[in-house]
Amino acid sequence: MKSYVTGSMEERADITVKYTLKTLSSCCEALIFVFLGFSIFSKDHKLDIGFAAVTVVTCFAARFLVVFCLTWVVNKWRMQKISLRDQTIMAFGGLRGAICFGLVLTIDQEVVPAKPIMISTTLIVIVFTVFIQGTMIKPLVALLNVKTDEAYDKSLFESCMEHCFEDAMCGVEAIIGTHGQYYWRNKVDKWNTQFLEPALTRQDMNRGRRLLKKLTDMTTDEQREALLHIEMEDEEEAQV
Repeated sequence: MKSYVTGSMEERADITVKYTLKTLSSCCEALIFVFLGFSIFSKDHKLDIGFAAVTVVTCFAARFLVVFCLTWVVNKWRMQKISLRDQTIMAFGGLRGAICFGLVLTIDQEVVPAKPIMISTTLIVIVFTVFIQGTMIKPLVALLNVKTDEAYDKSLFESCMEHCFEDAMCGVEAIIGTHGQYYWRNKVDKWNTQFLEPALTRQDMNRGRRLLKKLTDMTTDEQREALLHIEMEDEEEAQV
């Protein structure tokens, strides 16, 4: 929804909404983990060690089974295959947190008398996945030498060439008479431009506007960096 929101608000309003939502998200996340912490250290737990151990092992094994099976199916049609190392990281990185805890709290104890045991077991699964798997994921990535994405902002030229490449590939698919990913992407883009954007935005966020906005953002960042550099030089001269 970001493109539709951006096309319906001014820049100042967009910035305000962006940081307001970030603040609310951080506050809600903090409250959730505070509530989880209180729940973990409460005194009314009913533990079933066997049930908890089977649940943790089953969740762990099921995650690997599902990831490996689905990637095996997907790799049949992918040009760039998902490697075994990537599959291992995908399966090992399955963290479970507030959603499963909220779901188990909604169980009616009159219907399911074992609700206290399920709540305690859910908390054990959360602690295992968040603290054990969560702390081991970074060393595992380094051990398996998994390639990670680096923060990279495309230049204006790269964005223009990417659009040209997509249009060219769409034309090639039309010439050879096939309906590939570029054909369907072009169809969705046209449907979005004709129906969704006029209904949900006050101004048309077409490619030209997007490229202009990108150029404006890049220019603003360059000016900000130049001002910071000038301020640092002024401070160094003042100290001298």
